[in-house]
Amino acid sequence: MILLALTLTAPAYAQNVNRIDEEKELDRQRREKVEDIIRAREAEAKKIQENPQIYDAPEEQQLVEVEPVNILPADLSSVSALVPYKVRRNKEGVEVGLKYSLFEPTSYESDYASSTLVSFEDLYGSAPLLEIYANYKRNFSFGSIGAELGYGVYSNDVDDISFGDNIKLQLQVISLGGKFILDAIQYEPYVAPYIGGGVYTVLYKESNGANSFNGNTQLAPYMSAGVLLQLNWVDKSASVEAYTESGIENTFLFAEVKQFLASGSEGDPDFSTDPTIGAGLSLEF
Repeated sequence: MILLALTLTAPAYAQNVNRIDEEKELDRQRREKVEDIIRAREAEAKKIQENPQIYDAPEEQQLVEVEPVNILPADLSSVSALVPYKVRRNKEGVEVGLKYSLFEPTSYESDYASSTLVSFEDLYGSAPLLEIYANYKRNFSFGSIGAELGYGVYSNDVDDISFGDNIKLQLQVISLGGKFILDAIQYEPYVAPYIGGGVYTVLYKESNGANSFNGNTQLAPYMSAGVLLQLNWVDKSASVEAYTESGIENTFLFAEVKQFLASGSEGDPDFSTDPTIGAGLSLEF
């Protein structure tokens, strides 16, 4: 019986071994094709950088300009995939995002409640600052430098008539700064740390019933640091579709620490904060 079992299983075992070897060879061939495409794309980019005048006026040379699609063919893997980000990305790009953080200007003194009796935290407590931003970035070999414009809104209420009426604080935070991202250390920016900084101003309005106190602060500094986490790998076919239909290079989740410093003007309300953790979602085009 043992001899019969061995006789029956031996061909199946040999067949499985052959199949594994064939799959290994196919994987090796796929890797070689991908590496050849990457090398060809890098050589093309280098040639364009060295001789840009050749590509500036294709009409005069009676040539046909063909835009690269940056899509690896489906026969290299089970689904189509993007050429690695470091190879396909252009010299310039735009990142837009939405950010959520708890904004606590603990040194702010209400115009309607004495800070000696009640602190900002006790008066208003925590409330979210929702920000949208756009970062126009210049890409280079291992990272990018960008100019970032941000706009945030904040609203907080004190439901306590002991102050004569409910107190409401409304803020608009406008910021302009720079951002440095290490997003090309690897071929794909699975994890991309960044730092940033710049200036901000606050358009503020605090009201107590019919009374209100409003204005805007002088420019004051802010600084930030965080990390981008790429989501393209979660669904590669969706990332290909987003790239081909909308030009989305990357989708990121991110976490950030940001601190607002006080304005240098003595007449301005103090909207400075401690380092605050925020998170959000961003798209790169």
